[in-house]
Parts: sequence; C-alpha cells; structure tokens
Amino acid sequence: MGLKSIKDVELLYPVEQIKAGGFEVWPIIRIEIGMQKNFSNTVKRKSKLSLIYNMFLSMFYGFFNWFGKYDYLVFTNDQQRKKVDGVYYDKSAEYIAEKAGKSLFIEKQVIGHIKRENIATKSIVSKSILYPLITLYYKFLIKKPVIENEDILKKVLNELNVNIDYKYFVNRVIAEYIVIRFLLRIYKPRMVFVVCSYTQMGVLKACAEAGIKVVELQHGVISKAHFGYNTYNAFSRDYFPDYLITYGLNEKNVFEDNYFINQENVFPAGNLYLELLMKNYRPDARLEKISENYKRVVAVSSQIAIEEKLINFLIESAKMDLDILYVFIPRYFNKEYVSVYKFPDNIIIVDWLNFYEITIQADLHSTVYSTTAIEALSLGTQNILINIDGKANEYFGEILTDKAVTRLVETPKEFVSSINQFKLLDKTDVRKSNEKNIVPGYWQRVDELLPKIIN
Repeated sequence: MGLKSIKDVELLYPVEQIKAGGFEVWPIIRIEIGMQKNFSNTVKRKSKLSLIYNMFLSMFYGFFNWFGKYDYLVFTNDQQRKKVDGVYYDKSAEYIAEKAGKSLFIEKQVIGHIKRENIATKSIVSKSILYPLITLYYKFLIKKPVIENEDILKKVLNELNVNIDYKYFVNRVIAEYIVIRFLLRIYKPRMVFVVCSYTQMGVLKACAEAGIKVVELQHGVISKAHFGYNTYNAFSRDYFPDYLITYGLNEKNVFEDNYFINQENVFPAGNLYLELLMKNYRPDARLEKISENYKRVVAVSSQIAIEEKLINFLIESAKMDLDILYVFIPRYFNKEYVSVYKFPDNIIIVDWLNFYEITIQADLHSTVYSTTAIEALSLGTQNILINIDGKANEYFGEILTDKAVTRLVETPKEFVSSINQFKLLDKTDVRKSNEKNIVPGYWQRVDELLPKIIN
C-alpha cells in the first residue's frame, strides 16, 4: 500500500460523501492509513500507564503562561527544539512567532520538554494539559455521530486490506475540535501556526469555523510521495492550512496537480536552525579525534519505519571496509544499539551531538528517505541514499537529481564503493547546489513574507 493506492481511492470513490456530524471522514482516515502503513509495524508503543505518567509530569509545564493575552497560537512539538550555543530553539517556529508578535507556544510532548531556562521561547505551555479534556469529551460528553455512507468507507478499507478503528480516530478529532474551539474563544488569536497540519485536524477544523487563518510551517519532507501532502479530491478546506511556509522552491511543484493547497499560498523561507548552526559552528573536538583514525566518515540518519533493514545493511557494509567510520544517528536514543545489534567497531553512536552537528563534520551523509538528505546538502555534506524498498528513489528521485552531490545505491557493496570513490567537493559549492531545496536568507525572507499573510 502506497500513495498510489490512496490516489486511486480518491479518484475512483466518492469518499467526500463519507461524513460524521458535519465532519468529512476521509481526510482524517487517509492520514491514519498512511501512518499505519509507514510506521505502525515498527513502532513499539509505550504502555498506557507510561503514557499517562509522562503526560501527568508534563501537564504543568509553563502552566501560568495559559493566563496571558496572545495574538498568535503556535501548535508545535518538542522534537522541533535544537540546540545552538546551549540554547534550544524551535527550528520551525521560533523566529516566525517572534516576528509575528505576542505568541503562545502550545508544545506537544514527544521525547520530553526541555527545561524552560534552556529554551529561547518565553511563552510556552504543554499540550498535555488538554488531553484529559479531549479524552473526557471523547469518552463521555459527545454524542458519537452516525457515519453517513459508511459502506463506502468499509469497501475502501477492505480493498486496501487495512484494518483501522476509524470511529475512534474520527471521534478523537471531533473531541479535539471541541476543546480547541473553546480555546480559540478564550484567546481570539489573529492567526494560528501549526507544525505538521495533517496530525492536527481538530485544530484546523476549529480554526476554519472561527474564521482564523492557519499557517503550516514545514517540518520534514514535502514531496509527491508523501501521503500527508497529496490529495486528489476537492475536500473541505477546513482540514488544510491556508498558507504553507517551506524550506525551498521545489515544494511548490508538489501542488501542481493536487488539492492540498493553492501554489500561490506557498512561501519559501529557508531553515532557521541550519542558518543558526552555520553562523555559530565549531567542530566537536571529541568526534574530530575519533575521525582521525579513518579515511572517511559517514553520518547515517535512521528512520523508525526501516530501521531494522537499515542497520542490517549498515553492519554488512561496515565489515567490508574497516577504514570507513559510520556514525549511526537513531531517530530516538532509546535503545542500547551497540549491544543489541553487535555493531562492529567502525559503527559508533555519538549521543552528545545531534544529526546536524554530526553531519556538518562528516565527509558524507547517508539515509533512506529522511528530510536529512535535503538538510545535509545545506550543511555542505554530500549524500549517498540507500534505496531500501525503493523509498529513496520514491521520495527523492525527482528532487535530488545532481549526481555530483547525491548518489543512490542498492547494495552494501555498491554503498562501500561509492563512499570510497565519491569525489568530495568544497562544502560551499555543495551548499550552493541545494538552494532550490533550502533557500538562503531565512531572516530576510521571513521579514518580507509575514506581512503578506498576517491579518
């Protein structure tokens, strides 16, 4: 199951007719299908008790900030925070929110909120405090709507061979919508910013009904292969952002023939964190010392969906040439990777640095289909993409076409050969080659574009 199947469904079936209490159901369910197919087979979910415990601990993060007056709300998550000179910035929203005006960050906890004294954001709260209300509405207070034309949905899911508790997801979105609608009535924001709109349908629906424009801030890959950014039917605009601020120019091309957003409402701005990092970059002495023992250093960015396959590929490659150092960068540092997978000595994990700090110092970067492939080039580091399950070609085949800076390999043998033979270019030239994907001049671009979209 891939995007093509979702596309076929939207072209062949009247899925826009599937409704529940005034909500279109398919825009919600299509995302859950994509999530299930891309992530659920590999993600080990935390226990319910653990989730409740972590939620309780984070509920009162920045609690008193709820009582301020704000012109803008920013729905983001803690994964967006990256460190520069000891301070953690929200790489997607920090400067935009600051430039817009008085803003409240409503941050979802994914890996854990950073201590407030260590972040750049002053007005911030945890979204965790809203979840008990959302659950309360879902469980007890809302009348579960009847799904109209449910037979169409059942037929579609059956043909896609997908098993989804669609009533649960629809009712959760309705419950979130009710809570956010209440929040909007209190704050009356001029505009709302969101990171990853397709996971926040309740927020978008509430904003649409209140007449509040929504601006999405790019957080990852936007391509013609991404289920979250390609729609093939004119669904209600209530489930999509009004504006999209992107890293580069290429994202506009994605929306030539789909209904996600009008191309005229897509604004390239660049990447705040990359520019901050380049401005303040200093090589890490510890990694530099380790690297001296190898002829080439490769930063390898992992992804949950293909991690097992990538690790096996990497181990086989590492054994072929012990003079190549692989710095493995897991999505989450929550496993004893070295002991569990029995890494050879030339595969290491550098847990004191993040992806960006490692990659800017590496000779080459490798991944399957992570956004890091685009970001690495703007750090001046060339790519070797590993085409596991055809994903690298699917996501980047039409985007990263310059073979002088990005190559694609199929096998470990080809991977090792490419590492050894890849002509390393001056990092300034590599950065320049990527300006269509991540435009330079972030601060100036934001200063110019915000007046065009802010009410």
